[in-house]
Amino acid sequence: MTRQTMDQVLDELDGYTVIVATNNPYACAYNIVPNDDDVAGAMGRAHRFYEERNPEALPIQAMTWDQFFAWEREKMLERAEILESSAEDFMSALEALPPVKWRTRDGVEAFFIGEATHGTWAQQYARCGDRYLTRLADMNDDTTWITKEDFS
Repeated sequence: MTRQTMDQVLDELDGYTVIVATNNPYACAYNIVPNDDDVAGAMGRAHRFYEERNPEALPIQAMTWDQFFAWEREKMLERAEILESSAEDFMSALEALPPVKWRTRDGVEAFFIGEATHGTWAQQYARCGDRYLTRLADMNDDTTWITKEDFS
């Protein structure tokens, strides 16, 4: 088996449509169908599923992968509120699992808990002086990380 580059994987995804319930609090796909398949039928099945189990998650929408990734990011950022934390929470998270991307920058010590919540999104913990903050952030996108300005 050969290892594919990310560009090769993304090129293959272009042939698929992602079906999502746009108000689902979990930023995930209901189904992924080939573009030449019955996309309308897949949307109907998704609508019936959510109508029975979680009508608040409706409506159903078909998306390209680029649209899905943008929607997923938006949904995760909605959940990424910065919250005050404590030294106890910071140390508990640090000792629970091996930390990921543990670093100190501009006087802010920060790390991610070693288990992702969703894809590359995980809880980040940070301390600056005697203040502590936490938030859900994308481990691969430092624009979502806690910074010194967040402690102001």
